[in-house]
Amino acid sequence: MDAKERKSKEYSILLLESARQHHGVDYAPHEKVFNKSDIQAAYEVGWDAALRSQWVVPRDRMPQIWQNVLVMIEYEGTIQIYRYRYLGGDFVYGDSPILAWMPIPSFDDILDANKDVLKRLKDK
Repeated sequence: MDAKERKSKEYSILLLESARQHHGVDYAPHEKVFNKSDIQAAYEVGWDAALRSQWVVPRDRMPQIWQNVLVMIEYEGTIQIYRYRYLGGDFVYGDSPILAWMPIPSFDDILDANKDVLKRLKDK
């Protein structure tokens, strides 16, 4: 099971749990009990979790020295993203502390993550 399938399964379980908690009823997995707001809420939670899972908080882990990464900073009240090469030492961009970072995905990673989309386009 690839990462997308695993996340999809996690969110479908989350959706069922959300419906159970909201309605106070223990539904069987095959019962169709979801309304639009249940689906939207689960989608938003899943989207937020997926975005958070890509970004790494510096206190949790640092990039390797000389690694090119994307960094997120706050500058004058806005969140900004930049390419950055970590050289060791202080983890700042200009005068701004780095809030989070993520590895820059390789071309192969991007292709792999979107192979279902590419297949649908090819089949058209």
